[in-house]
Amino acid sequence: MNLRIVAIFLFFGVLLFFAGGFLGMYYQTQQPVAQPDVNVNNQVGSGLAKTLSSKAVSSITAYGTVAKIDGNDVTLSFQQDTMVVEITGDAKIFSLVIATSPKTGAIKTAPVSGTKQIEFKDIKIGDTVSVAVRVLSNGQVEGFSVVVAPPPVAVSATTPGK
Repeated sequence: MNLRIVAIFLFFGVLLFFAGGFLGMYYQTQQPVAQPDVNVNNQVGSGLAKTLSSKAVSSITAYGTVAKIDGNDVTLSFQQDTMVVEITGDAKIFSLVIATSPKTGAIKTAPVSGTKQIEFKDIKIGDTVSVAVRVLSNGQVEGFSVVVAPPPVAVSATTPGK
């Protein structure tokens, strides 16, 4: 008899558990969906732009592959994101230099040996770049320094001492 009462309580307990879950889901579907307050989002965005355009923030870096060049605007692409950065006329533009052996032309163990200054016209679509940007008070970004990475080079494994 005692086992029968426990089984009945257990059955009703499970039944009440599932009924509560279904009622909770029903209640949630009856609630109106809250709409975001556009004014709050604009205040956050303008506050962020004000903070990032502060003189205390020297730069932020944008990184990606050059997808498009239109005048001084460079479109960077990285994974699924794209970003358009206007490069200033006085921007410093550098290219990383690959270290090679003067005799054989083989890549040395430290593949980057330095930088050389280049011009904006030397940036090509497909280049991987890192752009130092500053945020203007209106929320726009401008690039003031660009570093172009060397193209990937296949490195072959060699046996030491040969």
